[in-house]
Amino acid sequence: MADLEDGAGSLEYLQQRIQKLEFLITGNDITTEEQIQETSHKRGDTVHERLIRLEDSLQVTANKSKSVQDLLYISQKHPGLFLPDAAQEDDTTYSRTEKLSIINSSATLFSTTASRLEAIQDLPLSSAETSVALAALQPRLQKLQQIQQKHAEDISELTYQTASLLQRWYELWIVGGGDCWSEWEERLTTVEKIVRREEGRRSREAATI
Repeated sequence: MADLEDGAGSLEYLQQRIQKLEFLITGNDITTEEQIQETSHKRGDTVHERLIRLEDSLQVTANKSKSVQDLLYISQKHPGLFLPDAAQEDDTTYSRTEKLSIINSSATLFSTTASRLEAIQDLPLSSAETSVALAALQPRLQKLQQIQQKHAEDISELTYQTASLLQRWYELWIVGGGDCWSEWEERLTTVEKIVRREEGRRSREAATI
């Protein structure tokens, strides 16, 4: 009798794990006691029937997820990948309770990701007429893109020419004009000195006469 109770408890534990796995994969949550009892006694109370039901439930859960199917396929082809490495030692300082806490805190991310992926699948697609119209606009868009690129190149060339002209104007009219005024001032100073010397010479000659 005790063995039967232990077996029933193990089946209940397996069923709960399958339900948690289904929740993590698909986001479907079966948590009420009535639903669990109804699922437990759906095909009878014998151990054999309950094992068959658990296998069917696990197969249905696997069929709902392409990722699970891929993992099962890999486990069949390469079973050694899923075996623990006996030579590898756990060098982490986390206890088992802490590890389980970390895993449980991140468990909701799986259901959130599954919900978002389902939401993406539910997004409406554009009609065939709209897709055809967009495809017909593609050549025009490419031509407009080429024209825009040509305009950008022209603007870049005009900007370069404008900068060159400004630099030339500055060198000729600002720097060159300053040099010209400096040269003229130097010449006027020289002429002024010559005129003063000549006036002084004539003044001295007039005084001697």
